[in-house]
Amino acid sequence: MADKLTVVAGVIRRNGKLLLTTRPEGKPPYGLEFPGGKVDKNETLSQALKRELAEELGVDAVVFDPIYMTCTPKLDLWFIRAAIPETEEIICREQQQYFWLDPSDEMAVRELFDKIPLLPNDEKFWRFLCS
Repeated sequence: MADKLTVVAGVIRRNGKLLLTTRPEGKPPYGLEFPGGKVDKNETLSQALKRELAEELGVDAVVFDPIYMTCTPKLDLWFIRAAIPETEEIICREQQQYFWLDPSDEMAVRELFDKIPLLPNDEKFWRFLCS
C-alpha cells in the first residue's frame, strides 16, 4: 500500500475575499481548490506551503498557522492561514486560473461553483469557514 500523502492548502484573504485556484492543467481532478500541494519528505507544513505557492503562483507568501485538517484514507489535508503581500503579482505558472471570492456574496459564490465545482475536501473546509 502506498504511503498516505500530506497536503497543504493556503487560506489567503485579501479585502475580505478568499483566493481559490483551479487545479493545474493535466493534474486531475478538475475543480476549484485552495492553492497548495504535497509536502515533501523532511519539509514542515509551512515550508511546503511557501514552496508550493512560489512554484504555482510565483508569490513569496507569509505562512501562519494551520486552522483546519481533513483526513481521507489516502491523504491528510491541512488548511493553513497565509498572506500574499499586496505588492506581489499572482502569476499562474501551471495554466490554472485564480479567483478572489467573497464568501458573503452568495450569488457570486453560487455562480462560480456552478461553473467550476469546489473539490470535495475543499468544500468541507469552505462550509466550515462559512458556518
